[in-house]
Amino acid sequence: MKFDRTLRPWLAASTDESRIHLVNLMLDVEKKRLLATNGHILVSVPVAPGPGDKSGLLSVACVKWAHGRAEHDGSDEAFIDCTSKSVAVVGDVTFKRPSELDKNVGKFPPAYEIFPKFEKGEKLHVFALDANYLIKLANALGKGEPGEDHVAIVRLTVRAKDEMLDVIQVEVKDGVDGAIGLLMPCKP
Repeated sequence: MKFDRTLRPWLAASTDESRIHLVNLMLDVEKKRLLATNGHILVSVPVAPGPGDKSGLLSVACVKWAHGRAEHDGSDEAFIDCTSKSVAVVGDVTFKRPSELDKNVGKFPPAYEIFPKFEKGEKLHVFALDANYLIKLANALGKGEPGEDHVAIVRLTVRAKDEMLDVIQVEVKDGVDGAIGLLMPCKP
C-alpha cells in the first residue's frame, strides 16, 4: 500500500489508551482509503493498495515509520506491505497488525456512516477558514494563563436545515486530491 508522504493521517488517531479502538488506523483496500479518528475528527486519505494487500488495522508506529522512511529516502510515497493480516512490513522492519477480534483492541468505528451524503444538484454552502487564525482566535477567547496556549472548542454559527448541523467536511486547499477530514459538531 502506498500513500502520499505529505499526508500524516496518524495525527487524527486517538492517543487516549482508554479508547483503544481509536488508537490505530484502518486500511480499507476495497475503497482505497486509510482512515484515522479520535472520535472528534476523522481523516480519510487515498491510498494505492498493492497486489494482495489486506484490509485491517495498522498501528500508528507502522504508518509513522513508513512516512519517516519515505522522507529519509526522498520518496514522494510511503510504502507498507499489507499482504498479511497479522503483520505489516516497511522495508526490513515488521510491525504486528492489531486485530479487531482482540477484545483489548476493539472494533474500528463504522466511519463511512458519518460521511455527509451530498445529493446531486443539492445547494451547498462551501466556506474556507485559515485553521491557524481559528486556533489564534480560540486562544484569544479562551481562559488560558498569559503566555499559555489554550485551545477551546469554538462554535461556528452556520445556518443548517432542520436545526441540525451535519458533520463538517474539511479539505486542505492545494492539498492531496481525495484527502478528506471530518469535523464533528460539538454541543455549544
